[in-house]
Amino acid sequence: MARIFGPVPSRRLGLSLGIDLVPCKTCSYNCIYCEVGRTTDLITEPSSFINIAETVKELEEVISKSPPDVITLAGSGEPTLNLDIGVLISEIKKITKIPLTLLTNGSLLWKEEVRERCMGVDIILPTLSSVFKKTHDMIHRPHPGLDLDRIIHGLTETRRLFKKGYYLEVVLLKGINDSDEELSGLKKAIGDIAPDRVQLNTVVRPPAETNALPLSQERLEEIKRYLGGNTEIIAPSPIKGRGKISDSRAERIFEMVRRRPVTIDDISNALNISRAETEQMVKGLMIKGIILEQRHGDNLFYTSK
Repeated sequence: MARIFGPVPSRRLGLSLGIDLVPCKTCSYNCIYCEVGRTTDLITEPSSFINIAETVKELEEVISKSPPDVITLAGSGEPTLNLDIGVLISEIKKITKIPLTLLTNGSLLWKEEVRERCMGVDIILPTLSSVFKKTHDMIHRPHPGLDLDRIIHGLTETRRLFKKGYYLEVVLLKGINDSDEELSGLKKAIGDIAPDRVQLNTVVRPPAETNALPLSQERLEEIKRYLGGNTEIIAPSPIKGRGKISDSRAERIFEMVRRRPVTIDDISNALNISRAETEQMVKGLMIKGIILEQRHGDNLFYTSK
């Protein structure tokens, strides 16, 4: 099974080529806002999920044809649940100087062994959405073995030890974690963690649960001003009605599925690229929540949301 997906455009990182390190929806959280859907395997103990040698070989082939701006350890679950992430990072560093980023929910960084495995990347992007247990549990529906105070300590300790890029994402949901009390608590925690950047996000694609509601742009701007300093508002790179994106093939795929359901072969033939490369790009757009997969009879079709 191919583990490389994309590249997909990311406002935070540029053109990002992803590596999916765990089976679909294997995670330590079951977030109500997740665009990939509900978690089906809620765990906290890392395991070996992929063949490292095969993954590195696949990556080397892809980047030799079209190098991205960054390589991102991410996917459809929590990447730090992969026991071999440290080995993978070391092997990737042997074959390329392309910056390597880790997109994580941050829930396992309190574990020293998990932190150590991740130290070889160039940028770590964890998430913190509340400092209150009730709110945190409502948003993330974490594995019962996780403790919020320990998670926040892990985020702080990782920042202390990690001397490269550290960008803290805050996912804001209307009526859940956007009150004055919530924001005051977040501001203090952010001060303690001291990330290089604070990146505000909200629901922009269909979430796992209908009670995950987005904040308006105006409200996000207010919160940005309140948090101050290095705070910025992030959003998915524009594909629909927001101008151009940095990968014209991704834009063409979206335009195809927006008009009618298409198969992998339809896309491959239209863009004149290999089936394997088409599958990588389609998987990336699915993980970003931009397109959907639908089965009709024996065939898989891809449509817009």
